[in-house]
Amino acid sequence: MTLHISEAEVRAVLTMPQAVEAVEEISRKQATGEVVVHPRKAIRIAGRRILSLYGRGGFFAGLRRQ
Repeated sequence: MTLHISEAEVRAVLTMPQAVEAVEEISRKQATGEVVVHPRKAIRIAGRRILSLYGRGGFFAGLRRQ
């Protein structure tokens, strides 16, 4: 199932230091080939721009789906 969240919802639960730490960790993993990071894609639906990030289960920067 797809979960749609707004930037405001992300800001409510993720601090900037946490975001920086996650980006640094995933960048290190990408550099070693441990993970592949797919870029988000912008699509337009009904005149609105929607950013879409296709992810798969498992780990992302130490976070795991419950």
